[in-house]
Amino acid sequence: MMNPVRGESTFEALGKSWRFKLGNEAMCEIETSYGKSIGAVLSMFDDADAKVSVLLRDVLVAGLRRFQPDVTAAVASDIIDDLGMAGAVTMLLGSARQAFPAAREQPLPNGASQLQ
Repeated sequence: MMNPVRGESTFEALGKSWRFKLGNEAMCEIETSYGKSIGAVLSMFDDADAKVSVLLRDVLVAGLRRFQPDVTAAVASDIIDDLGMAGAVTMLLGSARQAFPAAREQPLPNGASQLQ
């Protein structure tokens, strides 16, 4: 069952439904890969010099893997292409806000709107 209060969301892409969760396992994977806290990694979306497309793909793979264990970087890239970069970032950051209760009251960066 989807639980948006715990960083879970579902979305449609590539003609099917996907379930994304920015839970502890995904956060550990991201922190290990980037050598930074999850907050520092997510703040990279506001960094003009960051490789945002790589970051977005990596976070998407980590968050999808919980419910779609065979997801690959290539599939995540196809999802991003289908949603568009802005749509994928909005979905991801909306889930991240839900994963951190204190962040729910803060606006999303770059004017991104939270998906309900």
